[in-house]
Amino acid sequence: MRGHEHRIVRCAAARCAAPRVLAARSGELTAVSKRPDLVLRGAQQPVKGTSAAPPTAQGAADDAESMKRSHWILAFWACVIVILVLSLAPSTDLTPTTGWDKSNHALAFTVLAILGCLAYSAHVVAVMVALPFYGGLIEILQSFTPYHLAEWRDLLADVIGVAIGWGLFALSQRVKRRDQP
Repeated sequence: MRGHEHRIVRCAAARCAAPRVLAARSGELTAVSKRPDLVLRGAQQPVKGTSAAPPTAQGAADDAESMKRSHWILAFWACVIVILVLSLAPSTDLTPTTGWDKSNHALAFTVLAILGCLAYSAHVVAVMVALPFYGGLIEILQSFTPYHLAEWRDLLADVIGVAIGWGLFALSQRVKRRDQP
């Protein structure tokens, strides 16, 4: 942006740790942010679209929900990586197993589906569509290893696991809604 001064600032809200860019035009600062209620540090004057109002109870609840969701996101991606490593590494006596390869796949993808729903609750359908493709990617990668075989039945077990996880998540949401006043 020619003729504009840019400054990087950090949001005061804990969940908004990503830097924001402020553009100064003729002495007026505007923030690139989708949340008009955030107060930005580092601004010399009030930023257009923000207020300096004290945090509300709803804001605190949003912060707690955001923190909880970030934990689910971390758990989901850690599980994605662990499953990939376990799927491509040679099997040993220390490798965790249910005793049957197909149940290993179903269990892994049930857990992935539940964590994906919790981490990305606004995008549940996208997660449920993406997970079988992830299972397919694992099967393709296994075909290049000398100690694993790519099998359609493994992919089917992955899809069944995703369906079970989605069903358990939907059931838990229904029970949760029923128990709320």
